[in-house]
Amino acid sequence: MTSDILANVRVLECGEGIAVPYCGKLLADFGADVIKIEKPGEGDRTRQHGPFPEDAPHPERSGLFLALNTNKRGITLNTSLPTGRQVLEALVQQADVILHQSTPDMAEAHSLQTEAWRHADPRLVVTGVTPYGQYGPYSGDHGTELTSCALSGLSEGLGENDRPPLAAPFSQAGYQAGLSAASATVLALLVREMSGQGQAIDLAEADVLATLQTGVYLNNYHFDGTRSMRGHRFGSRTIYPASFYRCQDGFMWVTAPQWAQWER
Repeated sequence: MTSDILANVRVLECGEGIAVPYCGKLLADFGADVIKIEKPGEGDRTRQHGPFPEDAPHPERSGLFLALNTNKRGITLNTSLPTGRQVLEALVQQADVILHQSTPDMAEAHSLQTEAWRHADPRLVVTGVTPYGQYGPYSGDHGTELTSCALSGLSEGLGENDRPPLAAPFSQAGYQAGLSAASATVLALLVREMSGQGQAIDLAEADVLATLQTGVYLNNYHFDGTRSMRGHRFGSRTIYPASFYRCQDGFMWVTAPQWAQWER
C-alpha cells in the first residue's frame, strides 16, 4: 500500500544494506521521489543475498534487494571521478532529504559533504544511520548487526545462560533503525514546514535497540534492583516465566507479564 503524503519530497539515498534502504523504502511508500545511488559494478550488497527464484543467484532477482527498494528510482555513480561528483552535486541541489550511512571518515571518501550541503541549503534534511552514530568514542568504527546488538545490551538478554549471547534475528538492528530514521525524517520535514529550517539527524543502530528493546528494563533495576535474566525458561530479559512448555499433546507457549495474570 502506498500514499502520496510525501509526493513533493525528493530523497537522495546514499546507502546500502538494510537500515538506509529500508528508511528510503518507507519514505517512497508514502510518495517521496527516492533516488537510490549505487556504486558501479556489484551495486548494493543486498543484491548478492537471496532468496532468489529457483535458488539461482542474480543481481536483479534478489528478494531482499527488491523488497527494500520498491518505488525507487536508481542510478550508479563513481564519486571518485570528477564527473561522478558533479552529478552528485546536481542531485543534491534538487533534494529535500539526504539519507546516508557514512561515518565521518567514510563521508569524506564518498564525497558526502553533508555540512557544506546544509550550509548551502538550510532547508535540507540530512539523515545519517550508522552502527554507533556520528559522534562519541565509537563513531569512527565500522560495525555490524552483531556489534550493534551487543553494544545496546540486547545480546545479554538473548540465548540461554550456559551458552554465548546472541544477536537478534532477521536484521532487527537494521530494520528498527531504518524505521526510526524514517520517522525522524518525516518529523524533520514537518518542522521544516513551520520553521523553514532543515535538520541533521544522527541515528545509531545501537541507540535504537537500547531504547526500544532494553531501556524498558531500566526502571526495574533502578527502583528495586531487579536484574533481568537470560534463559529459555525466562524469556529475553524478563522476570516471569515465558517459554514453550511440554504438554500431554504437544507444546504450549506461556507468558504472564502482569502479576495478576501470573496468579491466575
